[in-house]
Amino acid sequence: MANTDDAKRFLRQYREARAAVRHIDMELSQMHDELMGRGTAFVGVPRTDASGKTVLEEQVMDRVQSGRTGDPVGNLAARIADATEEAMVRRTLALDAMREVSGVIRAVEDPRLRDVLHRRYIQCQRWEEIAAEMQYSYRQTLRFHGDGLLQVGQFLEKNPKKFRNVLKCHRMSH
Repeated sequence: MANTDDAKRFLRQYREARAAVRHIDMELSQMHDELMGRGTAFVGVPRTDASGKTVLEEQVMDRVQSGRTGDPVGNLAARIADATEEAMVRRTLALDAMREVSGVIRAVEDPRLRDVLHRRYIQCQRWEEIAAEMQYSYRQTLRFHGDGLLQVGQFLEKNPKKFRNVLKCHRMSH
């Protein structure tokens, strides 16, 4: 009997790889904002009012990246270059995962099962969306998913070496 847990883990790898790419892209965006001085910080600046009393006045101050080397822009640029390289590696892993997952989904014979699996694991749709768009009940959609998982599990059992290699690559990306 096919293992549906292995099938789910295999199919989820694309979604997980895509999420990893989104996270690194957000980090890159934040670093670019810091480099370009788009980030601002509020700082309390002491001043003396007319009565001679010291008060804190809030002022907007451009963010400055501080580093120990004295070259904050250079340090940030190096971090951006490293993160960009990491993003490219993660995108490549995500594309590889998508290609593998899509190929296995295409091997599912029943077009309804194939459609449910594609919508869930490639398009990352929620169950309610899949059911509504395919015009099936929620429960029927879940039945199709279960049947599709069985077929994916059978395919993976017949191709264990390929399955192991893809999961191993995916684990290295975390």
